[in-house]
Parts: sequence; C-alpha cells; structure tokens
Amino acid sequence: MSTFHVVRVLSLSVLLAASDPLYTTRAQTPSGQIFGVVTDPSATAVAGASITVQNETTNQQRVLTSGTAGDYVAGQLAPGRYRLTVRHPGFKAAVVSNLELQALQNLRSDVQLSLGELAESVTVVSENIQVDTRGSSAGLLVDDKRVRE
Repeated sequence: MSTFHVVRVLSLSVLLAASDPLYTTRAQTPSGQIFGVVTDPSATAVAGASITVQNETTNQQRVLTSGTAGDYVAGQLAPGRYRLTVRHPGFKAAVVSNLELQALQNLRSDVQLSLGELAESVTVVSENIQVDTRGSSAGLLVDDKRVRE
C-alpha cells in the first residue's frame, strides 16, 4: 500500500470519527466520581461489602465491592442524582439517596452499616452540600451556546 493510500485512509477515519455526534458527545462529556469508606457501628472498615451505585434518573447501575480498608470508588459517572445501596452479611442494607454529582466532582459518601439482617434496611437522604476533599479543582459544564458567545 502506498503512502498516499495510508494518508487517505487515516484522513477519512478522522473525518468519520469527528462527524459522529455520539463520538464527540462521549468525548466531551465531563464525569465525576463517588467515593467513600464502608464501616460498621464501631467505625471499623467493612471489606467485601457490595455497593450498588444507581443513577436515579436513568436507573443505570454499577456494582462495586469495598476494598480491604472498606474503601470504594465509582469513577467515570455522568453528572446527576445517585443512590447508593450497601449490603454485607450480618448488617442491615444501607441506602443513601439524593446524592447530587456535578461535573468533575469527587463526591465523598461514607456509609456506616448497622447490625441486623439483610432484609432490613436503613435509608439516609443526603441533604448536605458535598465538599470535594480530594482536590482543589473546580468544574463547570459549558454548553455549545456559551462557547459560541
């Protein structure tokens, strides 16, 4: 294959990718993350807890498992309202709802499990303004209208 043909194929590939609205939307969609630590009533880390992160608008879910230090990170999440459901044998299921994730935000949500059966649950509604303690950056979602102005 000649150099001309290689350049032509590469140019065509770039043009097709740039003209695909789904490709450009995905590439420009800012994301955030929800992170925290799962503990028991004595503030001891709970390893191996199942954490379901659900977008309350789209109902998309991601299931994570807490690490040995009880920590979890749900990264690359679209901005929106989320619900966390945390389960571990010997504890009541904990539900934290109304977590509002902004673009480029690191949202901390620590969860303390209560002793009990999985069939029981404890629901917490988040009403506080969350502060990003992991970094000093600020984010802002800018639409194409503002860019043109």
